[in-house]
Amino acid sequence: MVYDLKEFRKKAKLTLSETANLTNLSVRYISMIENKERNPSDKVKLKLAEAYKIPASKIFLACVSTESSKQKGEE
Repeated sequence: MVYDLKEFRKKAKLTLSETANLTNLSVRYISMIENKERNPSDKVKLKLAEAYKIPASKIFLACVSTESSKQKGEE
């Protein structure tokens, strides 16, 4: 099963801005996480899970690797 952070946010009926306010993160950073340009810290993953009201394990699975690590063969 593939987990998608943007889908989690949409299912929670939150905008990027609302998520940013709930998590104390920037809209840009959340967007970069959703687009797999950044891999968030465990602390950020827990904040997102709380904001989306989902088990943290789903966030951790959704953030396994970033696009840049795939390009470098670090997957």
